Amino acid sequence: MSRRIEVVIDELVLHGFEPHRSQAIAAGLRTELAVALANWRPTSGADIDRVDAGAISHDGRATPRALGETVARHVAHALPTGPAAPKGPR
Repeated sequence: MSRRIEVVIDELVLHGFEPHRSQAIAAGLRTELAVALANWRPTSGADIDRVDAGAISHDGRATPRALGETVARHVAHALPTGPAAPKGPR
């Protein structure tokens, strides 16, 4: 049985980042979210309008892409019946 997951992000708000860094953050988020959702087992007929992953802080040492990956792991963890808890930046 194949399953289809459609993710639509209407707006990604990143305050305090230069545009080229924002693009790298978004790329990391996209890549890691695809990995996380491949392992996600939603409840039957799940329809989620909004996910609150909470505030995510960083110390400035992570690359923009790693920061995006961290954001994705927090989003995945916030999903109902989502995958395991997020890990720190790689």
